[in-house]
Amino acid sequence: MDLLIAELNHKYAEFLEAIKKHSLPKTSRAVYEYFDIIQGQKTIQNILETDKQEIATKKAIVNSGTSSTQSSRDEIIRRIDRNSLSYSHDLIYNRMYAPMKAYKESTDHLDEKILTGMSLLFQNESISEKLMGTWEQFKLYCALDDLVIWMERIHATLVKKLLEIEKPEPVIAFDAPSKIGIVIDDDKGIYRSDDDTQFYAISRTSMRLKLVKYLATKDNCGIGELEKITEQTTHVTMKSVPEINKLFREKLNLTDDLILRPNTGGYSLNKDVFDITIK
Repeated sequence: MDLLIAELNHKYAEFLEAIKKHSLPKTSRAVYEYFDIIQGQKTIQNILETDKQEIATKKAIVNSGTSSTQSSRDEIIRRIDRNSLSYSHDLIYNRMYAPMKAYKESTDHLDEKILTGMSLLFQNESISEKLMGTWEQFKLYCALDDLVIWMERIHATLVKKLLEIEKPEPVIAFDAPSKIGIVIDDDKGIYRSDDDTQFYAISRTSMRLKLVKYLATKDNCGIGELEKITEQTTHVTMKSVPEINKLFREKLNLTDDLILRPNTGGYSLNKDVFDITIK
């Protein structure tokens, strides 16, 4: 992509220099060679096609409006056209590049025996005048001031678009939030690893502590399995879970539950939020 941009920059600089020197052959050659680069690049052709589609969409939106007169809408559409990449490209292509290309590739003219390589249109004022007229006629026919504007718009827009392709918008990576460390300790109960002054005291002989420690080693436990561990009835075990969660949130100053009951059934510790260690 850097090489393509460098080629465009070089030919655009040649164009500006030729305009400054009022040289019709050099101006013609610079425009021709600049557009030759454009025509041979699929990436640029895609940029032009996208621009045409975007302009067509904008014009359709304006035409669908009812809050202004048709003449007002037509004027807006004319402004949209004149300020577009594809409008400038098509004008120069049709007025300069296509006629020069046809002349260069033609075998039906007086100079066919000496036309080798690039057409003499780019080398000789008399040949230039056959196709484009004198410099003064050329200025009138091609609207020299407009040509400069069109070339500037084409070049600036293409370079900008090519740089966007070369350096796409960076993808911002978001780090997953760090988990809160939770310690399950026979002596102290359940506490935060970053602040052990915030703790939920549970006796080492408590059935609730057994329940939590068991869930720390196994996910998605059914109620029957927990009954055996806690040696409690289904009713008592099921009632214990919300009470554990309530005290856990209050004592450790947290908003998330320690024990979850997924839609798939059973019980699990909230390991997505908490990094749980057993002591």
